[in-house]
Amino acid sequence: MANTRSAISTSKLTGSVDVVWWAACRKALWSELTKAGRSIKTQEGYKTVAIGPILTGSAKTAQAITLYCTIKLEDDIRKILCHLELKPKPIGRTPKWVSDHSEAIGGIDGLHQWVRKFVPEVPPIADYEIEIELPIKEGWNCRLLHMDESADSELVRRLGKKSNREYIGYRFENGILGMEEMSIFFDHIEKKYSLNLEAGGPLQLQEDMSLPFVDQIRDYVVSTCFVKQRTKK
Repeated sequence: MANTRSAISTSKLTGSVDVVWWAACRKALWSELTKAGRSIKTQEGYKTVAIGPILTGSAKTAQAITLYCTIKLEDDIRKILCHLELKPKPIGRTPKWVSDHSEAIGGIDGLHQWVRKFVPEVPPIADYEIEIELPIKEGWNCRLLHMDESADSELVRRLGKKSNREYIGYRFENGILGMEEMSIFFDHIEKKYSLNLEAGGPLQLQEDMSLPFVDQIRDYVVSTCFVKQRTKK
């Protein structure tokens, strides 16, 4: 089990999460879903219906959450590909159709009920893609990008006298907490790090649409790969 005794909370960081899993589906449930949701254009031979976006949170932590459900038309409706997307709320006024759709669904509670229809009693292992932004102005600094580069410095010097490592990526076998891939990119213009994670883990869902597995792996990786310094107020 991961040692998280020095974990940093990442709950207030901006980022997005995509969760994908397969679920059983009855024809009656699919019919109900198509009436409640929005039909989304997709590739030929498939049909996708969306519930959302539903807006939740406030200020910096505001999110737009959408459930996408896809079936293959030629197959009997027995299984469905589910994709739960959580991303930062777009800047600007909320379109009327989004507000109307949210009201018809029942807001975040209604969305939670829809997602639960596609989560069995024994939570499946889902595929997670997680992205987090860590701004320099908030005191974040990456341990990995500033490690000793002596092993490759001679080769890099052939390309330029001065260089800065701004990207690093790893693929894991038997990674901790089901982690499969990780990459870190430093944007020297906007002065921020982007941390991207891919992992396989249990589909755990709270009533407020938070995902405990995401919180756990995100906190652990950030605590391992980054340090946060106090910033001047």
